[in-house]
Amino acid sequence: MSLADRLCRGRLARGTCLERSLLAYRFLTEAGADPKLIIAVRREDDSFQWHAWVTRDGQPVHERAESLKAYIPVVVFDGQGSIEWSDPAASSANVF
Repeated sequence: MSLADRLCRGRLARGTCLERSLLAYRFLTEAGADPKLIIAVRREDDSFQWHAWVTRDGQPVHERAESLKAYIPVVVFDGQGSIEWSDPAASSANVF
């Protein structure tokens, strides 16, 4: 269990993906690791599923890369907190 999971345990069993990601992003930023916080969406049947995760050196932290392939990034925050807008048209997945 990660530190982010442990800190989120008060509200939900493991916290939400956004809570875990915000904590990991904050810790990695403070450590000078230059992470990215990614907010993304994928289509599932007749609904949309949102997900958040953190990457470091282009690799997901606490996630398997395979589990993220269906998601299209909507917004990405770099290690300085600046927004890097994503280009959904550049994604190989077509969820719309």
